[in-house]
Amino acid sequence: ILLYKISKLSTVEESSLDSKLKDIDSELSITNQDSVFRFFNNKFEGKSGLELGRAVADEWQKVMELFRMLDDWFNTPYLYNTIGLLSQCGEDLTHIILHFMGMDENSRREDFIEYLKGRVRLHLKSVKVNHEEARIESTYKERFTIYKLLLTLNIHLLNEQNKKFESESEIYKFPFDVLNSQNWDIEHIDSFQTNSLTKEQDQIDWINVALDDLHDLPDEKRKEICQLRDRNAKDDYTNAIKIIKEFAGEVDNDEDIKNSVGNLTLLDSQTNRKYGNSLFCTKRRIIIERMKTGVFIPTGTQYVFYKLFDTYGTNRSQWTQKDMETYHSFIYDTLKDYLSQDKD
Repeated sequence: ILLYKISKLSTVEESSLDSKLKDIDSELSITNQDSVFRFFNNKFEGKSGLELGRAVADEWQKVMELFRMLDDWFNTPYLYNTIGLLSQCGEDLTHIILHFMGMDENSRREDFIEYLKGRVRLHLKSVKVNHEEARIESTYKERFTIYKLLLTLNIHLLNEQNKKFESESEIYKFPFDVLNSQNWDIEHIDSFQTNSLTKEQDQIDWINVALDDLHDLPDEKRKEICQLRDRNAKDDYTNAIKIIKEFAGEVDNDEDIKNSVGNLTLLDSQTNRKYGNSLFCTKRRIIIERMKTGVFIPTGTQYVFYKLFDTYGTNRSQWTQKDMETYHSFIYDTLKDYLSQDKD
């Protein structure tokens, strides 16, 4: 199918490629790919002997050239990661291939890399940015836009890490197969649902887990919380939870703050179900435990729960509004080249 698309679009201007690709995809969905068979069958129709052999050899040469190109991209981590990112954003691989094939023979790999960065910028144009205030204004409500932004953050961080490695055995390609099989989505770091603990047993369990994970909780405050828990009264459970959250620095923020990019990360659905609306310290413990068992946690998500973006040395067991602001600034500073308006 790739070769079919390339053959059909080889003379089309690049500015028109995306619309033409949509037309071909619509055609293929209707014809159930019969048009691909007819296209190549027509190339050999009426030929025989040496003439047929040459025609088949010509087409096979095109297949091998395409294979070598894709094999090179597959085995070059930066290209693999960035082209994979574009694919996740909805880019048709055919567009990238046609651009590459049309590049000047004196072009360098760096020129192709700059082209790929430009395509990433194009896919992030929907991100609302206030460059004067160095802020990203798109929120959780713009789900696909934020998903593309956070995925770009993860790919960029991985590519930057790879630059520091000297051995090929230490260079990593992003596991897009895991991304597609584990149902990753955007998750709130400080849980969006603040009043979801309606059942008394859920409140008790939440308090017990929090007490286990808050290792720096003073003995007097721990005793006070335990007394409230053991009274078996709903209001006391609520008060115990309030004391814990205040100590952990997780005061209830308004919807706009919780939905801002500084409180969002990518996570697989199974991990998210495990930690629900727990304290940050509990979420952090669960993330680390899952990493130890071999579960893949995206680089950007690791930055969040290890607080690798933090230069202030804040408490690693808390997630406060200050952390949200610092993380937000980190995302903007890391990705501003992709969000720069003068490079659209």
